[in-house]
Amino acid sequence: MNQGGHGKRLASFRAVEIPMRAFRLASLMLLFAALTATLAAAQWTPETPVAIQGRFVTMEEVGSPQEVVEGLLLIREGRIEAFLDAGAQLPDGCLLVKTNGYVYPGLINLHDHPSYNFLSLYDLPEHATNSHDWNKGDAYLREINNPRVAVTHSKFFGRMDEALKFAEVRAIVGGTTALQGAPGNPAIKTSLVRNVEQKNWGVDKVSQSALTMNLRMAERLDTEVPKLKKLDAWIVHLGEGIDDYARSQWSDPAFDPSKPFDDVPTSRNLPGLVEADLVWPGLVGVHCTALHAEDFAQWRQLTGESPKVVWSPASNLLLYGQTTNLDNVLAAGGTLALGTDWAPSGTKNLLWELKVADELSELSDRQLVELVTVNPAKILNWEHQVGRIRPGMAADLVIVDAIDPDPYRNLIRATETQVQLVFVGGNPLYGDVGQLEGLKTFEGEPQYEVLEESPAARRKAIDMLEDPKARNGELSFAEVKARLEQALSLDIDALTEIYNAGVRKSSTTTEYKARIAMLQGLKAKEMAANGEPVPEYLSDIDVVDREVTAAEVKEFIAYTFPLLEPLDGVDPLFTGARFFDAWDRNLHFQGPEGSPVDLRSYLEPSGTQTGIVDVLDPDEDSQEPAAAEFLSTSEAASQLSVTSATISRWARTGKIPGAVKEGNAWRIPAAWVAAQK
Repeated sequence: MNQGGHGKRLASFRAVEIPMRAFRLASLMLLFAALTATLAAAQWTPETPVAIQGRFVTMEEVGSPQEVVEGLLLIREGRIEAFLDAGAQLPDGCLLVKTNGYVYPGLINLHDHPSYNFLSLYDLPEHATNSHDWNKGDAYLREINNPRVAVTHSKFFGRMDEALKFAEVRAIVGGTTALQGAPGNPAIKTSLVRNVEQKNWGVDKVSQSALTMNLRMAERLDTEVPKLKKLDAWIVHLGEGIDDYARSQWSDPAFDPSKPFDDVPTSRNLPGLVEADLVWPGLVGVHCTALHAEDFAQWRQLTGESPKVVWSPASNLLLYGQTTNLDNVLAAGGTLALGTDWAPSGTKNLLWELKVADELSELSDRQLVELVTVNPAKILNWEHQVGRIRPGMAADLVIVDAIDPDPYRNLIRATETQVQLVFVGGNPLYGDVGQLEGLKTFEGEPQYEVLEESPAARRKAIDMLEDPKARNGELSFAEVKARLEQALSLDIDALTEIYNAGVRKSSTTTEYKARIAMLQGLKAKEMAANGEPVPEYLSDIDVVDREVTAAEVKEFIAYTFPLLEPLDGVDPLFTGARFFDAWDRNLHFQGPEGSPVDLRSYLEPSGTQTGIVDVLDPDEDSQEPAAAEFLSTSEAASQLSVTSATISRWARTGKIPGAVKEGNAWRIPAAWVAAQK
């Protein structure tokens, strides 16, 4: 892994400052009124220009003068207007955000299943060989399928709106400003992050498919292929697994077009994408773990362009024990992007997926950052809108503490706590309370919500864009979380109320579809107990609608989900002990020398951190830092051009004299590191 190019440590900056912070209550009412009026006039609105003073990692060409720019960035009406010198005159009413961190293009997550992201990483019983292997068995039903259906499906708690809102918050906490995988849903019409498959900048030319090929799609190829080829990007699961069955999603030599389509495994006769004429420049393959070098070469030959691949290394590793062969993708000139896949087998956000990619690949730090910025923008045909920091582009930005002298390694090492501020379309939606306090306080009232689970020493806040006109648009994050946790706890009384309340369709009409479906389910149970044949579709069972009791609801849930048990709350937004404990329990993917991915090492503090909570004395800015006696594993790994996992393994096995274990992290003697160079 190339960890070079860190260069000379950049000079430290003062901590983040935001003028126009809320003033303390003054003793004189007249003075208080004047201050309030001044503050109200200066807070952020869609028309308010904003300038950011800091260091901008623009993702322009390596070595160009614009690669890392220091100065001011002017944002107006959602777009980047210009770079300015630090002392430039700002427009009237312009808000100024000063940061001593780095500013990056907003991160783009090109593969996720957001409706599952309130669940936690679960204990996979064993490796699978293709995508049909792992989605069955008691563990999968108990911890993933049943909870997700019970919580989100309209026949049960019906909390899909809340699940998607939760997923958007989870994404933005990690610096993500665009997310793939959300179904069309009125609840996220006023979205926190850009939903890739929905309309963006007045255009809707991106689509997805969770399945590469099934019977329904095969039977409609004559009409579907021309429609798909009008898209800029068709994002599809492709070659997910490690066996020939998974590879046949690309091309199936056994397919016989003279025979009827068949999806029965023992007699399967379905075309791969090659046979279906679905390999064209808009194809975006997710995973591609089963594809060989010749498949990627064929992809390039058929399209005349580079293969477009979305890589989810954490999920691939946990599900299949191996991941996409990046050498084969790059040999065909492929364009790679990163995706988190989903909560049950992936990381929480792109900051942590970058760390897994860092440990498993030989990509340079710059190449890794490209996976979440310029590359996904290019894949989506959004390269003129996002992916870089450039005048004219949308102001999708993330500000991160400076914890490493190299701007690219800085993002790879950053965690959720070190995200200072996130802009989506120029709107500062998430970040440190100190940031939003100065930007989102109107008439003395905060237009943001403090996230109670954020670290006590570094509170984070979010503007949920509460919109009474959108479905469930008035919900705070606390309410979103409470509703999900109520459903996860299998609150029978609450579900009984939901069934009996129905869904208001108009001022005079209420619909009780969920309650009727519940009564049909109970009738099916009764019929089965009496030995009567049960219809294939329960909706064919005739029942009389009526109010139901809590006892009946409890019986229905037990009948429908015999393995389902109450779960202990939603998954935390911030990566911590719960995630790491689950990660470590998945021992079957680890090698004989331990885990190939030591994620805990990225939590180690850095002596060079210059974030919002680290206020530096101006007189100290020019002083050379004292030589450290110990380094973190990531710092030692960087200097020796090895992975953090390797350093941790050496320390654990006694190969590093004087290494000290502190909690879950190792401190490495700086003298030992110097002696190895």
